[in-house]
Amino acid sequence: MHELSLAISILDIALKHAKEAQAEKVLEIELELGVLSCVMVDSLSFCFDTVCNGTIAEGANLAVREKPGMGACEECMANFEVKEYFTVCPKCGSPSVAISQGKELLVLSVTVD
Repeated sequence: MHELSLAISILDIALKHAKEAQAEKVLEIELELGVLSCVMVDSLSFCFDTVCNGTIAEGANLAVREKPGMGACEECMANFEVKEYFTVCPKCGSPSVAISQGKELLVLSVTVD
């Protein structure tokens, strides 16, 4: 379950930001999560709530903004939405598809008080 290690890393980022801002409470962490990132949002949320217990981030909202997967055909250069890693170009049927978006896991913002 890599969601636990991700939750710990997200908490570390939030606590560092809160310390730099001399904040007493972390209210919200906004994430950008690509649909191809292989992260289960429910598991990440559960793990995040668990690792936040007893910290200034306890009760913080984890706002997840999903980013769609995008790919480009290396044969016909068509761009299209991708829902899984192994796919073929819907225009020409080529399996040579480069994933250009959708693997992200970024902390976009940390709201503190």
